[in-house]
This record gives sequence, structure tokens and C-alpha cells, in this order.
Amino acid sequence: MAETIVQPRPQGQLRRDQIHAKETKSWPRFADQPIVATAPPVEGRVWFNTGPIPWNELKDRVVVLVFWSFGCDSSLVRMRQIQDLIESHQHGVHAIGVHTPKFAFEEDSDLVQAAVLQHRITMPVVHDPDAITWNRYNPKGWPSTVVIDGKGRVAGFHSGNGDIDLIDQAVTVAKNEIKDLDTTPHRDVVPPMPATPLAFPTATAVLSTGQLVISDSGHDRLVVVTVDPDRRGAAANLLMEGFHAPGDLAITNDDLIYVAEPALGSITQIELDTQSRRLCVFDLENPAGLAIDADDSLVVCDSGADTIYRVIDGGPHAVVVGAIAGTSRSGTSDGPSSRAELAQPSGVARTDSGLVFCDAASSRIRLLTDSGKVLSITIGGFYDRGLVDGPAHRAKLQRPTGIAQLQDGSVVIVDSGNNRLRLLSRRRLTTLGLQGLKQPTGVCVLPDGHLIVSDTGNHRLVIVSPDLESGWPLDVRGLDPIHSPIDTDNPTQIRPMSPSA
Repeated sequence: MAETIVQPRPQGQLRRDQIHAKETKSWPRFADQPIVATAPPVEGRVWFNTGPIPWNELKDRVVVLVFWSFGCDSSLVRMRQIQDLIESHQHGVHAIGVHTPKFAFEEDSDLVQAAVLQHRITMPVVHDPDAITWNRYNPKGWPSTVVIDGKGRVAGFHSGNGDIDLIDQAVTVAKNEIKDLDTTPHRDVVPPMPATPLAFPTATAVLSTGQLVISDSGHDRLVVVTVDPDRRGAAANLLMEGFHAPGDLAITNDDLIYVAEPALGSITQIELDTQSRRLCVFDLENPAGLAIDADDSLVVCDSGADTIYRVIDGGPHAVVVGAIAGTSRSGTSDGPSSRAELAQPSGVARTDSGLVFCDAASSRIRLLTDSGKVLSITIGGFYDRGLVDGPAHRAKLQRPTGIAQLQDGSVVIVDSGNNRLRLLSRRRLTTLGLQGLKQPTGVCVLPDGHLIVSDTGNHRLVIVSPDLESGWPLDVRGLDPIHSPIDTDNPTQIRPMSPSA
């Protein structure tokens, strides 16, 4: 990604002075690294998308290993890059994802299988919670990529999700050196999404009419519903199809909808009145969190780039995007926003104190003040997380992903790694009583104070009462339980539901 993403400027100056250039990472030249060792076999506890792969069957093929973690957004970026690379080579090149848990909750094989489905991972994946293969290769972190040549030798390592072109060059060189290239085509395995009305819902947001917009990620669509007065059910009355795994949402006071598509690195603006959509921002790494700021600009947490951006949208030919926090290096250092290090910023909310955001990889809640400083509200680190209540400076979370401000000024947090909701009030963190969530992602607040939680792993939405003491699933009516994939190159228009829905 360029140092600063700049599309044609609107008239006038930026409304804030916090935008600074995004620094680029400097990596060693991957393709120039010598062949250093014989590649050891890849093993683990369980395989997905395939049965165990005998190592000798990979002779005369180039193999790309990706050491990844489904709770690491940079890993998901790398997995998408490698899948595209394999597809571009068509034959002779194969990839294997080696899933080694970064977080404790990632040891659960069922959660790994769900993540493989949710993130459309089609390559063979071996789950290695015992770090058998990890210890054989000794990667530096998540993600790490290894290219193995046709003679079973390690051609090079790479850490991080950058320099995909250099990896492509290394693969091409290794492929060209094989005299008897095995041309067996790489076959993707695409398991069906669950036959449920919603599949992996990731976010919700509220229109001025009180209607709810849902990111139905697994079905590649947005759904607009009218929630019943008793908050027990909702009727679907509008579908917006043709997206690719839509993620977080933000809605302006004029009901312009912004939707992130993390896998595409893009943000689309939707105008319901004219039933139109416009690609607003592109070339991001992994836009994971959106919010409308006090000046009506759009704030974007790019977890793949460890950066927070501001988008000033003046129309189709007048969009400016600039970094307002982060150096593109993953870390936890606070300070001036241009020098503070972030660790996969995800959910973000505008509060009276500034922009409060979830720093997912460090398991922290952090604040970007209006004066341009990043402060950590809770403690945490890459290996320092848990489920600990108490004063904010002593409390711990595990990979928080969603956040919203309540009417009394307190903040509710989706603590995804712990499958719980947490409340941050008067600089104290407490755990709410609601249980039974599975990999929840986002949360929003209805005008009457009820919460809507995206219970992503359970393929449902959950309502929480304004007193935060009870919760129940939201019964969404009028949706077909099985949804056919949509061709994203030819998206359908916004489609009203039938009157009987």
C-alpha cells in the first residue's frame, strides 16, 4: 500500500491536522535468501479441507507453507494473498496453512474449522496446537511464510504480510528449476455455508428510521430489518446483495451507509434513497472497524496495517484518506499518534473523550484523543491477556473486537476471545452476566438502550436489555435459510423483500 492513500482532494483543507504519512515496512529480499535446509514434514492434530498429506507426494512441486492464526488479522491477509498466488500459478504450486494458536481459545479444533469456513480458506490446513511443525521450522511469528522447492529444500522464509511480489518471484524461480514439474492442478475445497438465515453475522448499525442493518457476512449481503416493539423478533424487508463477506458498518446522520469488505480491502458507500452504491476506499489491508466521527468524517481501523485512517468523503471524485494513528509497525507504545504503535486495531467508537478502539492483538482498549495522542486504558500485551475485572489499569481482556458507547457514557466491549461482554465504566472493567456467545464480533446500541450483539460463531444476533442483566436471540423472519453465492463482478441491485416477509 502507498505511503498515504490519496484520491482526488475535495475543496478546502482537511478538517483535522492529525493526518500523517504511513511508513512502509522494510523487509529483507526474500528471493535472494539461499537454500538452507531440507524441509521437514508438516504434521499436526487434525487436517481441514483434506486428509493428511504424505510429505513424499509433494516431490517435484513447489510448496508454500503459511504459519497462521485465525485470531491474527495479519495472518488472514497473508492467507488471502497466498491463495491468490496459488491460483495465478494454476499448477505445480501448492499451499498448506499451518495453524498454530496465538491465543488460548484458538486451540479448539471446532473453532479453527469454523474460521476456515468463515474466511473462505480453500487450501489444505493442518491444526498444530502442539506446535510440532512450528518447532521444526522455528518461524519468527504470525504470519510466517516458507517456500519449499521441488527437491524438498527450504528456499526462504518471510515474516509478516508484506512483499508478496518477492514471494511470487521466489515461487517462480523454484518452479522453473523443476525439470519434471508435477502439473496436477490445485483444487480448491469450498464447503457450503451453514443453512441458517444468517451466516457469520459480523456487525449491525441503526438507521434514523430505527431499522437495523445487518452484515450477513457468510451470505455476502446486507439485510435491513424492522425490529419488533418487544425486541424479540425482526422482519427482513430489504436485501443488499453482491458484497464479499461484508464486515463492519457505519451510518451517517443522513443514512449514508459505509460497509467494509475486509477481504477486498475496500469500503463501499450505499445510498438507500437512490438504491446506489459507490466504491469509496480501496487498497487497504484489512478494514476491521468503522465509525462516524464528530466532524462527520469516517474513521477506519485497518487491522492488517496496524493503522487508523480518516476518510473525508466529498463525493465520487473528492475522497481523501490519511493516517491519523499508527506507524504500520505492530506494537503497544503510546504517545503522539504519528509515533504510537498499534496492534491490529479493530472496533472503534466515538466518545466524549475521543476515539476509543479495540487493539485486538495486544488485547487492550486504547484511546486516540482529539489532541492526537494514543493512550492505553487497559493493560495487556501480545502474551499478556485473560479475563480479569477491576481497575482498568489492572484488568485484562482477550482479543477484543467490538465496542460501543452507552447512553450514560460507559462503554461496552465485545471480548471475543473470552466469548463475553465487558463494561468499562468509571475506569473499571466488569464482566456482564450474558453467557453462551461464540466468537462474537460486534455490538451496537438501539435508541431505546437495548444492545444488539453479533454472535458470529452462533450465526445469530443477540439482544441485551438496557439494564445489561438479560439477553435473548433475535428471531429474524423472512430470510431464506440457504443462500446461493452472488457473483461479485456482477452485483445485483438492492432488492425489497416480499410484502409477506
